[in-house]
Amino acid sequence: MESEEKNLAKAQSDSEDESTSSSDDSDSESSKIEPIIAASAPPTQEEIAERRNSEEKEQTEARQNEDARELLTMDLVGNAVHRFRNNFVRTAKYTIITFFPKSLLEQFMRVANVYFLIISGLQQIPNISPTGRWTTLGPLAVVLAITLIKEAIEDFKRHRQDKEVNNRSVKVLRDGSNELQKITWQEVMVGDIVKVKNRTYIPADLVLISSNESSGACYIETANLDGETNLKVRQALPETSQMQSVDALKNLKGTVVRCEQPNNRLYTFDGSINLNGRVYPLDPKQVLLRGAMLRNTDWIYGIAIYTGKDTKVVKNLSPPPRKRTNVERLLNYQIIVMFLLLVILSAVSTIGYAVWQSNYGAGSWYLQFKSSVGADSASSIITFIILYNNLIPISLYVCIEMVKFGQAFFINNDVKMYHAESDTPALARTSNLNEELGQVQYIFSDKTGTLTCNKMEFKRCTFAGNSYGESEPEKELEVDTQELDVPMDNVQKKLIEWYDERMFNDLKNDSEESQELDVPMDNVQKKLIEWYDERMFNDLKNDSEESQ
Repeated sequence: MESEEKNLAKAQSDSEDESTSSSDDSDSESSKIEPIIAASAPPTQEEIAERRNSEEKEQTEARQNEDARELLTMDLVGNAVHRFRNNFVRTAKYTIITFFPKSLLEQFMRVANVYFLIISGLQQIPNISPTGRWTTLGPLAVVLAITLIKEAIEDFKRHRQDKEVNNRSVKVLRDGSNELQKITWQEVMVGDIVKVKNRTYIPADLVLISSNESSGACYIETANLDGETNLKVRQALPETSQMQSVDALKNLKGTVVRCEQPNNRLYTFDGSINLNGRVYPLDPKQVLLRGAMLRNTDWIYGIAIYTGKDTKVVKNLSPPPRKRTNVERLLNYQIIVMFLLLVILSAVSTIGYAVWQSNYGAGSWYLQFKSSVGADSASSIITFIILYNNLIPISLYVCIEMVKFGQAFFINNDVKMYHAESDTPALARTSNLNEELGQVQYIFSDKTGTLTCNKMEFKRCTFAGNSYGESEPEKELEVDTQELDVPMDNVQKKLIEWYDERMFNDLKNDSEESQELDVPMDNVQKKLIEWYDERMFNDLKNDSEESQ
């Protein structure tokens, strides 16, 4: 009995221990489940939006890294792997290989040339044509030859202009060179460090490295790109703005520049440059586009990132379209109408011939008719079309082409259309649109400056709180400026033509050295010309040299 009681007590104690341990285990499991349940709570809208934005950003960065264009500075061997385009640009319409097929296709887009070609083919059929085989084909060949010669001359001028642009000189710093090399534009390659001087065009799309300004700023004129004559500011990175010597630029050898693939977007750019292990972003403020002119800056250095057909300005160029004037459209319409009239006349003549042959053909044994009336009627309509083909004169287009060519010659040599200041004559790159001159129907303009001359004149100024401003351009003041090495003839024209008698009277009252003079020009020298900015006078000097 005692042993049974002991066993029963032991079993009860074991059951209590198991229940206690099970409760402890359940508590521990519940404590483990609580954070899991708390962690699996639904995210908020802000968390979802943030997670989505981060995913999109990662995808965008991954896509950009896949599509990015990577180049090495001053490393021709490393860049040769990517096979970047050269800097040769051609805007001409034809080449030696494509001249004949493309020009002939363009000529036969004229209805008259197609008409005369059909007539020439019909004249080759024996026993049908009442004229010789070369009656129409010969003049047509002459017309096409004259037109092709005109096209060749005009396209040769385009090739000559392309050659002039491609052979412009520029200085670059390349791999293995300790100094700047003078090469032509078409020899500029991706990764070259290019030096551009004031008032010269930029040969390729560049990333601005430095300029003669300590801040790395420069000014460009983009009139050739977007028609804007106002100057735009470009700013180099502060990390590269002090690289103003060749020795400092050599440290950029092998620098990795990443940018977007070539595109035609002029106002956007996304890229980066790796300097000493750190990546710095690049935006449109650091990009100088081909075709822009450097202004008010002595020189700049830039890394060529896009060359030739990859530049943004060339990407925006579309192939020369087939340009048809209103006169040519009218001629095509009239020729179609005249051809229908010709077919009607030929049909009426064929019917009259068939009636005559049926009534009088049998008695006209001396005409030796051998075929039936139906067969004769079928072939006679072609004969009448050939016979009446002069209804459309083939010399019409010859006269028009000769007149157009002569008009283009007179336009190019018109003295009244010559701009003496920039030494720019009128240039008719093609004579196909001469008759469109003066036939303006619509004008779309975003501002009045597009239609007027953006010319600014010095009108008013303020000295010591006094406002002066009465322009008398007729009074040219002669200033003795022998001590200044500046082109004062241009200063007179651009600065000192402005005249206000009150200001000179005030200067006269302040001057004790010019009592005998009506106008104290020594004070004008002191108070007007002692303000001196070498860059401005250099620009004035360049203007005077260009106008000469």
